[in-house]
Amino acid sequence: MPEFKLNNTALTLTDGDIVQAGTEAIVNAANSELADGAGVTGAIFKAAGPELARYTVKLGGCPTGQARLTPSFQLLPPTRFIIHAVGPVYDDYGPIEAVQLLSNAYRSAMELAALNGIKSLAFPAISTGIFNFPLKMATAVALRTVLTFLKDAPHAIEEVRFVVRGEQTLSLYRLELAQLLAQLPAEVTGDDTIYFYNRDEPYYEFTNFAPYGFFAKTTFWNTSEHYFQAQKFPKMALYEEVRQARTPSDARKLARANFRRQREDWDEIRLNVMREALRQKFDANPPLKQLLLSTGQRPLVEASEEDAFWGFGPDREGQNNLGKLLMELREQYRAEGGETPKALEGGS
Repeated sequence: MPEFKLNNTALTLTDGDIVQAGTEAIVNAANSELADGAGVTGAIFKAAGPELARYTVKLGGCPTGQARLTPSFQLLPPTRFIIHAVGPVYDDYGPIEAVQLLSNAYRSAMELAALNGIKSLAFPAISTGIFNFPLKMATAVALRTVLTFLKDAPHAIEEVRFVVRGEQTLSLYRLELAQLLAQLPAEVTGDDTIYFYNRDEPYYEFTNFAPYGFFAKTTFWNTSEHYFQAQKFPKMALYEEVRQARTPSDARKLARANFRRQREDWDEIRLNVMREALRQKFDANPPLKQLLLSTGQRPLVEASEEDAFWGFGPDREGQNNLGKLLMELREQYRAEGGETPKALEGGS
């Protein structure tokens, strides 16, 4: 599975605690006094120990939209620095100014990292806590600013990690990152092909396990995997058992355990069943349709080494039928008048 890169920098997304990010620097969603506080700030000050507060008080604060660098004090290696980036309190500004200030905070943090030779840094979702910046807007600003900074020229920064809390926030970041990466040329990202498979990577939403539900056949399906596997057992009690399986993995296991009972024509119809599942899933979830359209003409490949029919298989010579069906659906949407998002532009 190739890394997602811009020039020389890898981009990663994590649901977790930024104090434990394991990067050379972590970014604090700081207040303008550079004082201890709630949320991310409180966690960082607690982990760094009392020396951090004694150090920051001497700095005399930091204007909104700027950043300051301090040692990490008692934080565990490899973290050696804390970059304190001050985002705006959303309600204190008009929307346009708030967006600009948040973008400035991210850019200032990136500039400090580059100037100080920092190889890796981790960002929280700045201003989205008690500063009340709308999460979806803040996500777009964060990713667009960082990617714009990285795409214009190579930097010494080897990794930028976004450490957020909760599946909803992580999903927003994945979708936005995937759309922005899809708009960049292969010479910047390093590969024209879009691979999808793993949960923590930007194009996970294209998999059948991604948690995007839809209504079909007069009932609700939690994932396209549930739908696909249940169609093997029409007019059987097993149909409903598969539909109600707790996870898509459970649905697949249940279907495979009963493969001798599946319909006789399954091999002939399974591609059409998957077409149905994908169309229902993407129709019911407009952000996914937008994500699919944003990929332009780039090849889509399910990077499953275990499945040579739906994925690329152990030797990467598999049929990749899931990727082919997604590309087919992408062309259908274009023929029906779908529009791609605007390309990533410089600035914020």
